[in-house]
Amino acid sequence: MAFVVEDQFGVNNHSHILQTNDETNIRYISNVLNYMDITKYVTGTGQPKLNKAQLQSIKIPFPPLEEQKQIAEILSTTDEKLEILRAKKETFETLKK
Repeated sequence: MAFVVEDQFGVNNHSHILQTNDETNIRYISNVLNYMDITKYVTGTGQPKLNKAQLQSIKIPFPPLEEQKQIAEILSTTDEKLEILRAKKETFETLKK
């Protein structure tokens, strides 16, 4: 399950919109939720879902805003570099075949 932060949302009963205040960074929250093991909060087997009460029970550590921004930047940069490496690996695997 991935949490995507965008300007426009398609919302249904299994989607949640997270709002921030002046002391939280949405990229930080998105990264934390994407890297957390939230399987203990999810219900359902065929179509796993996370309802509002379950989402609200997830404890997210909130360091000072500047630190949140730094963490989000590091994780985003790391994700970008990992994606480049995955693409290179896929290219090499294709060439190998």
